[in-house]
Amino acid sequence: LAPFSFQVSYSFPEPTVNLATMFYHAGVLAVILALSTSRAYGAGFSYDPSAPDGPGNWEKLGDNDCGGSENSPLAIEDRDCDEYAAYTFNAGTCTVKDATFTINNHGVKVDYPDDGSCERPTFEMPGKGRGGIYTALQFHIHTGSEHTIDRVTFGAEMHIVHQKLDCDEDQQRCYAVVGTKLNPASLSDSKPFQDFLLGWVEIHNDQEAGCDDGTPIDYRASRIGTSEHENTVLNPYAFNEKSQFFHYAGGLTTPPCSEIVWWNLDVKTAAISPEQYTALVRIILGYRENCEKKTVAYNGSSSRPTQPQFGRTVWKICPPLTETDATKL
Repeated sequence: LAPFSFQVSYSFPEPTVNLATMFYHAGVLAVILALSTSRAYGAGFSYDPSAPDGPGNWEKLGDNDCGGSENSPLAIEDRDCDEYAAYTFNAGTCTVKDATFTINNHGVKVDYPDDGSCERPTFEMPGKGRGGIYTALQFHIHTGSEHTIDRVTFGAEMHIVHQKLDCDEDQQRCYAVVGTKLNPASLSDSKPFQDFLLGWVEIHNDQEAGCDDGTPIDYRASRIGTSEHENTVLNPYAFNEKSQFFHYAGGLTTPPCSEIVWWNLDVKTAAISPEQYTALVRIILGYRENCEKKTVAYNGSSSRPTQPQFGRTVWKICPPLTETDATKL
């Protein structure tokens, strides 16, 4: 996959996007291009393919697995269901005020507390040996989807990172990621995504307030800090209920690229509004430290190119149609 470009044609779901929304997408592109005209290093790696620390050179950046045979992301081809098995999700009780929102030079992130102050989200992944209950540690978002489906790239990709807390020490993979592709294809705001986005908008605006050329984001600012927002349960699985998933053995998509992950990529693409997507892009690509731009994104992308599959199996797991359809990997 070539470096992500926002000239990719999105596959918009119904309803058909009207002219007003099409012009809005033109505005999204203008924001992306403006924010992508300059960039800075600083994460220890970058997404610039021509840079010494770019994706093609990650395996040379120290002791890591970035040149391994089970790396991620992958270029996936859609097909009929391989297995019928149920994923189950529990949103937990952690609210917006319980979580820690951060912005860094390669994206946005939310960390769940590990002190027992609230019940963290969990999901149960099917499969013998690999299956079980995994607890959410954090979730983050990349601009430009990392995985592709039938060679189609999407607007962004959200990763919920989990750990199997009772995992045997001799198991290679004790982590699982639930991935969701995002596209600015909705005529109205996504309420679940709004709960995530407002936390990052607040941090962005606080950072920009200290800069002479600060550019705050006026997105639903009146809701920030309200009890309604602060006490909302932060459900990372809002887009994933009753979904089909592409499932495979892979790794982290940033250095050290550790091959310790069971990937579960939602087959469907979640739709957010163009306004929400514009705000997300501005936050990620406009990240600054001491008022100096520090994003490591390249051409609007903070996503790794797809990696060789090397014979790995990618299962498409679908919800059971009846109890007799339920099978285990």
